[in-house]
Amino acid sequence: VRVGGQLYESPPLKLSVSAASGRVGGGGSSPVTLVVDISPPDPYVGQPVLVRVRLVQRASLAEDPQYTPPPTPGFWSERFSDPESYYGQQGPQRVLVTETRARLIPLAQGTATVGSAVARVLIATPGPFTDPLSWLGGGSSARREMTIRSDPVAVGVRALPRGAPAEFDGAVGTFTLAWSADRERTTEDVPVTVRLDVRGVGNLPLLHTPDLDGRDFEVF
Repeated sequence: VRVGGQLYESPPLKLSVSAASGRVGGGGSSPVTLVVDISPPDPYVGQPVLVRVRLVQRASLAEDPQYTPPPTPGFWSERFSDPESYYGQQGPQRVLVTETRARLIPLAQGTATVGSAVARVLIATPGPFTDPLSWLGGGSSARREMTIRSDPVAVGVRALPRGAPAEFDGAVGTFTLAWSADRERTTEDVPVTVRLDVRGVGNLPLLHTPDLDGRDFEVF
């Protein structure tokens, strides 16, 4: 960015990218299954957790499934991501996995339950899994309708450690904070805008705006 003849340039960022694991747990005789997992499985109150819902295909579908995400009482929840599909390995079998994710934040100590995800699917072929996109060709095939559900997942939410400072207001995570103002000098009775920038990994959506108490200023 060039501002007033001065060029400003951000430093480069280096990312180390590793291959995702292609292994898929579970299995069974059903041609399609729904699997939900939580990480970490035993969070503290206010600690973000990742919920993954995976539709595992061992047979081809006749059309896109009709999917209902799991209910998450006891959690603050963000919107689930758009579905992403990839091939995985489940035991000796190659499967197609469609995954969607969301971040949850537990709100109280105790056991909270992520309910069952539900999907209605039409199985295009009763035989072994072949091409999961074969239904796009428009050919006729036998169809079998199924409604599948994932098992509910119980999450043991731990209380926060004791000894928090008196001013603690529920922020859980690793954060950096920085104050800034729109000017360094001003005159009396001229408004100054200040900004608090909070960044990091944690329950940012649930943070409260801190009170700004300054004897030398009237706060609006």
